[in-house]
Amino acid sequence: MNEAFYQQMIETTDVVMIALDANGNVLTANPSACAFFGYEKSGFLGLPVFQILSFTDLDDIKTRMAAQPRSAPARGLTATTLMGATIPVATTISSWRSPEGDTCYSLALRDVQAELAVERSTQAELIRASNAIQGANIAVFEYDVLADEAIVSDIWREALEIAPGETLDVQAEWRGRVHPEDLEAALAPVVSCLEDNLDRASCEYRMYTRDRSALRWIKTDIAVAERDKDGNAIRLCGAQQDITERKEAEHALRESVDQFRSAFDNAPIGKAILGLDARWTEVNAAFCAILGFDDLVNMDPRSVIHPDDLGQDLEAFEAMLAGEQDVYQTEKRYIHASGKIVWAQLSMVLVRDSFGDPKHFISQIVDLTEHRRLQDLKSEFIASVSHELRTPVTSILGALKLLSATQQDSLSDPARKLVGISVQNSERLSQLVNDILDFEKFSVGKLRFDIKPQNVASLVAKSALQNGPYAESHNVDIVTDLPLVPTVCDVDPARLTQVITNLLSNAAKFSYAGGKVEVQVKVVDGMVRTCISNQGDGIPPSFHDKIFKPFSQAASAMTRAVGGTGLGLSISKQIVEHLGGQIGFDSEPGGQTDFWFTLPLAKTDTGVTPIALAC
Repeated sequence: MNEAFYQQMIETTDVVMIALDANGNVLTANPSACAFFGYEKSGFLGLPVFQILSFTDLDDIKTRMAAQPRSAPARGLTATTLMGATIPVATTISSWRSPEGDTCYSLALRDVQAELAVERSTQAELIRASNAIQGANIAVFEYDVLADEAIVSDIWREALEIAPGETLDVQAEWRGRVHPEDLEAALAPVVSCLEDNLDRASCEYRMYTRDRSALRWIKTDIAVAERDKDGNAIRLCGAQQDITERKEAEHALRESVDQFRSAFDNAPIGKAILGLDARWTEVNAAFCAILGFDDLVNMDPRSVIHPDDLGQDLEAFEAMLAGEQDVYQTEKRYIHASGKIVWAQLSMVLVRDSFGDPKHFISQIVDLTEHRRLQDLKSEFIASVSHELRTPVTSILGALKLLSATQQDSLSDPARKLVGISVQNSERLSQLVNDILDFEKFSVGKLRFDIKPQNVASLVAKSALQNGPYAESHNVDIVTDLPLVPTVCDVDPARLTQVITNLLSNAAKFSYAGGKVEVQVKVVDGMVRTCISNQGDGIPPSFHDKIFKPFSQAASAMTRAVGGTGLGLSISKQIVEHLGGQIGFDSEPGGQTDFWFTLPLAKTDTGVTPIALAC
């Protein structure tokens, strides 16, 4: 080779070119090489190649050239620049003879950093894809159409319970496992890709386990991986996955939907679904029958709701949409198709989607018309009987008290005793009649209240004085602890006195003889709290949830001995709650029992002056 020509060639190319002498030292280097390694040309010449490239020695170069003496690629080399940077390079080694006959070498280098980065990224992506396939337990396969040969993955063999190394015809095994009724569906994707020229297709089918003891649901997706020059598919790739759990969940969901639909359609009570626009979208037959319409779908419920009840419904509807309440329940009136009034109990709940957004309302109504009619008849009967009883009982009680007061000295001891017993029983009968009348008035919402600002402490003090003799008859004292700060609340004084009297009399009746009934009134967080305490047997824990229910008595033998209607606490609870307060109790068996109620302080200056009271 002409040295001048060779020199000119390597000087003008962009490829990094280095020429080595027979000893492996740099004979010459083109400008691209100087720039790549960072050397001036004068400093580059004579440099051992082993200092700038990762050859181990001259024999390493010769070994790499052994298979291809003229030109051979050298893989896995790195170059070291003047600044110490290490760069992976692809190298081609060529040999040539010098004029003296020595074997010399030329090296052409190429920076492969970017290529390696892409390769690493591709490799990582392949690893991730492989891990994803394995993690998802997806069985993959390829089908060579021309050779009619299937290549399957280890996961595919595992899914078909084929042991590693077991030799069998996988296509025949697969066909033999598919449920006979599903074989056509299982082969349909292959047919679609081959005959219908589709790029991809999928199917779902049943497959037996190897021992044929159970059936599994399989989903297969197939895509064309290669076509011939005429566009015919010649290689298919596919993936199959066990979807048995999904199918079972879908089946269970369908059963649940069917059960709901059956319960909805055939329920003896009215059921309906409302859209967010407050219109019925689905209504069962019972609902239509209650209101006397053939169909209520897409009908505005407001058109059949009694006008006096509509406002409360609309407020609840908006509150549920705003997330302020979850359930709405009320008794209300509807207007029947015939024009008559229908009483019903409405229950409504808002259904939200998985994101928490309102989806629709589910409501149900129970016809209460007959129940209300009978309730009204009962109330009228009880009220009528109670009123009829009140007059003679009042007369009898008045006569007995007059007899006891005026004829005390003229009566014999047995007669006085009989008169006393009659007075006590008449008073109990009178109280029973009054309690029943009050309870019935509360039940139908007819009990009237005369609300006015009152000093609660003053009412408590008066009640304590009035109930003092009753407490003394049970060998019990009443002790009060009343504040000097204002305790003015908006109350009905007569009804609140009824509550206080009931709690005081109960405390006295159930106190240990020789004990005290302690009454405390104080102001806490804008509320007036009245607490009446006694020492006695206490309220059994099993009776705690019944204490405020009507006609409830904890120990029948004891309550019969001391008297009681079983209505006093129920009436007291309704009175306190009507006044905007709360009532409750705390009791320890064989210890102290506290009955308390709270009432909100009046919001404005009422002009009622607190009075220093002592009892």
